Amino acid sequence: MKKLYAVSDIHGQYFNFKEALISAGLVDLELKWKDDNNKLIICGDNIDRGPDSLSVLDLLIELSKSESVVVLMGNHEEMLLNSILTNSEESKEWFSIWINNGGLEFALELGLPKKKSYSINEVKQKIDKKYINFMSKMKNYHTEDIKNENRFLV
Repeated sequence: MKKLYAVSDIHGQYFNFKEALISAGLVDLELKWKDDNNKLIICGDNIDRGPDSLSVLDLLIELSKSESVVVLMGNHEEMLLNSILTNSEESKEWFSIWINNGGLEFALELGLPKKKSYSINEVKQKIDKKYINFMSKMKNYHTEDIKNENRFLV
């Protein structure tokens, strides 16, 4: 491996993310991974706050097909998953925290109408299962050996 690239806090900023990947030479103009000599670690917080979380997730799903790309879970992915994968009072609390920390933009991107409050079920009904499955498989950390030294990324 030549280089290790670490990126975090994409927060739905698809355009900026894809431009950075192209500029670094990690993907081609069609956004296909082209550099198996290097490693890309995405350190979470890929969704929320920005306008294009779903596009970011779609790109990450494709890129993660390469063993050279690792996508980690951030607190925004964790808040969303905790909100929709459990049926408890705790899930309602997680949902409130998520909506108030950038999840509102994600909910609107799912096609929910702009209003004062949302329910967990509204989001569950709108979100494509492929996103839930992808985020559910994200690890919390990654270790990588570089020149006989272990690197720990979260």
